[in-house]
Amino acid sequence: MASSRSEETLPNGSTYADDKDYDRFLQYPDKVDYYSLLGLSRYPPPTDSQLQTAYHNLSLSLHPDKQPPHLVEAANAQFRRIQEAYTTLIDPKKRVVYDLEGEEGVEREWSAGGRMSTRMENGDASLGQVGPRAMPPAEFRRWFLARMKARERAALEELVGAKGSVSVTVDASSWISPGEEEDELRITWPPPMRVSRYVLGYNFKAALPDFSSAWTWFSGNHTEPEEEISQEDDKPEEQLQSSPEVTFHTSINGAVVQIRQPLKISYEDGTTEIVQIDGPRILGGASFNLGASINHSFPSAGLQAGPQPKLSMRSLLDGASVGGTLGILPTRTLSMHIQKQVVPFPNGKPFTVLMKTDISSKPNKFMPKITTFVQRPFGLRKFGTLTYTTGSRLTWPSFVRGLLSPFIDMSIDPRRDLLSSNNGSLQLQYTTISDPVTADLAGDPEIPKSTRNEIWQWSVAATPVGGGLNLTYSRNFFADKLEDVPRSEWNLDGYHPTIPLPAHRGVRVEVEASVDLEGGMTWAIKALRRVGDFTTMGLGVGLRDRRGLVMTVQWHRLGQSIKVPIMICPFDLADADISTLAVLVPCLTYLGIEFGYIRPQERRHRREAIIRKRKVLKSQIPMRQKESAQQIELMSDYTRRRQAREKDKGGLVVVKAEYGYIPPKNAKITDDLTDPKVIDATIPVAALVEKSRLFISKDTIRFQIIGFYDPAPLLPKTLKVWYDFHGLRHYTEAKDGEDLACPQREHMLLSEDL
Repeated sequence: MASSRSEETLPNGSTYADDKDYDRFLQYPDKVDYYSLLGLSRYPPPTDSQLQTAYHNLSLSLHPDKQPPHLVEAANAQFRRIQEAYTTLIDPKKRVVYDLEGEEGVEREWSAGGRMSTRMENGDASLGQVGPRAMPPAEFRRWFLARMKARERAALEELVGAKGSVSVTVDASSWISPGEEEDELRITWPPPMRVSRYVLGYNFKAALPDFSSAWTWFSGNHTEPEEEISQEDDKPEEQLQSSPEVTFHTSINGAVVQIRQPLKISYEDGTTEIVQIDGPRILGGASFNLGASINHSFPSAGLQAGPQPKLSMRSLLDGASVGGTLGILPTRTLSMHIQKQVVPFPNGKPFTVLMKTDISSKPNKFMPKITTFVQRPFGLRKFGTLTYTTGSRLTWPSFVRGLLSPFIDMSIDPRRDLLSSNNGSLQLQYTTISDPVTADLAGDPEIPKSTRNEIWQWSVAATPVGGGLNLTYSRNFFADKLEDVPRSEWNLDGYHPTIPLPAHRGVRVEVEASVDLEGGMTWAIKALRRVGDFTTMGLGVGLRDRRGLVMTVQWHRLGQSIKVPIMICPFDLADADISTLAVLVPCLTYLGIEFGYIRPQERRHRREAIIRKRKVLKSQIPMRQKESAQQIELMSDYTRRRQAREKDKGGLVVVKAEYGYIPPKNAKITDDLTDPKVIDATIPVAALVEKSRLFISKDTIRFQIIGFYDPAPLLPKTLKVWYDFHGLRHYTEAKDGEDLACPQREHMLLSEDL
């Protein structure tokens, strides 16, 4: 590599592969931010008067008509930039689109063929009096968000139109077998492995007619026909989200059977013998399942003034989610559910109630299976649930059979009708979820970040024939969060563009243990890691009473998944030593690969990417420096006159300002980073003073302010300001990502500091 070691080392002695430095590389802006260009803060958003003041001051400084001949061309270029930024941000609709999708979104929507242009694609007069151009800003934002979500949903449907799954069970249980002694185990190497079972699954969605208009009419919120919106893009967000879909799902599962074929062997003495030889392995004992499910969410009317409506079908379905699943093959079954949030007590926390009923293939002989699920939040990300399920295939009570027997055959034939001994179950569950974002918002700094991504869940289940206790614990390792590429850039808050994720990927580990009343225990440990943009891989080890010790390898990408369970040994042979080895060997193998190969490769790729980026940015410094010098020359006269007026009234006068990289003291750094890389920013900072106040927001990109440039790309930089206020000298400094606000009393310098 041609670059020296000095280009790979940061002031603190660490490499560019550190997370903070890599984040700085990922977040380095490629385009000019309009807010920073005008010297304004994005959060909170500037008012119209602030925009007008900033534009007025920059226009007086950079207007081409007020510049000498050799600066007219540079003034024209700068004036066009600030004019474009101002016209975008001063227009409420353009600002909405710019905040959500940036400069490209504004150009697309207001281009000649865009929805907001003054001409439609066919050349006719456009939406001058109606449609989104006539909407108020708040309504326009909702319309635009709904339109972008609908567009993204269509793209996602094309990306993942159907889901498929493959599960292949490998039987290696004969690898460990009992030995001749009582406590002796015999291990066969190489382990005999054969495919024993398979499961193939596939499902896809099909759209149904939109029932939103029917529900709107039923709820009494309909509009007159001439007021209805005819175009799909102009539908309210609730209507775009509530279109029902039916999902068809099918699966095939069975065993892999070894065929034995007879072979007749003739000997020289004339005798014959028939022997059985192994033939090809075939898929046998397959069962085919076909079904369909549908789910529909009814829009909520929200809070309404006045007396609440009486209980009715409309109030029951308001904001509820209903659905059902129909089993078609091999037997006909039907399952229906309704889910809704209810507030039983005024000003209380809402309960989530789910009612589900499963109707068997013989509803005249057996009662439906009913499940009631109630969930209530008890705190920040703390939930308690209570689930009660009636027995399956329970016969109808005698009085019901007596009433309906004359009309329906409700007799039970024990020889043909299988009766179940399951008489129902009751389960109580409590879940606690903790993550860094929630803990930070809750203002609880006492919780260490290493434990803020934990999930604790315990449940107690009881049935007439037994019961048990289940405990689940999961958390992330090697990262504060388990990164996953979001497929959607939209949520309830708006648009959040995705950025490349850090290369250090976390591992999600989940441990589950169950104990029954007889003391029997089963356990499972699963780990999941993202290995690609949309690909995750997992490895699990578990001990189950029926399958024994099983190791499972799974792969998932978008809607497709492959799962391979490997049966290591039977349940009665899985002692503590074998179970420990089954957990430690994969864990140690992964750690060796992760820290011996993956992490060094990631650090090398990070370092090379940052060095390449820094070379490109450093090659642009002379051009940026020339532009900065021209900008300072353009704005010097007007800025000095404004500063003179501030001085006359005892206001804020910027004496000196510096911006750039300052090498830290007492740190081991290379020769390339011992010298400071600082630019004079006195005039650009002074131009931002308005009414004896100076404020530069932490989200403002400093080197994109008019008159600034980046003297040290991809290095931490600091802005230092010396200023006079009421005739007294002050000093302050702020790093990138920190607010700078002047004047403040604590900035005042004492006589010995001057």
